[in-house]
Amino acid sequence: MRRLLTLAVAACICGQAHADPDDFRCFVSIGHQPPIRLEIEFTNANAGYVTYEHGHGRIPVALTDDKSAPSPRDRPGEATMRWREDATVGAGGEYVMTSEGARVADFRYIRNKDGKIFRFEEDLQASGENACTWNK
Repeated sequence: MRRLLTLAVAACICGQAHADPDDFRCFVSIGHQPPIRLEIEFTNANAGYVTYEHGHGRIPVALTDDKSAPSPRDRPGEATMRWREDATVGAGGEYVMTSEGARVADFRYIRNKDGKIFRFEEDLQASGENACTWNK
């Protein structure tokens, strides 16, 4: 049942429950100058990668927690998913995404070393055909 729920949440967030070149989201930081831009790519319901605009490659992430709340009448359901970075690649941290249906309501990164929270909003203008396209 939990596996089925995870796939359903991934389908809402990604549009499909299997790996697909279109299973990605683009984000830009809120209140940070210069802005931090990142792409989160879902390779399946339990794993993916995060790529930063000026980063040094893809950072593997794994789903560590997902919670879904039943939807009120005439509203999309709410889901919160936590993705943990592979700490061997960098300092490590956690991405927390709350969605209402296909809409991302909240996205944040919590840095392990000091607990600092970076808030992001979806950057629809950066969504390219198969990846995020950031203006240089």
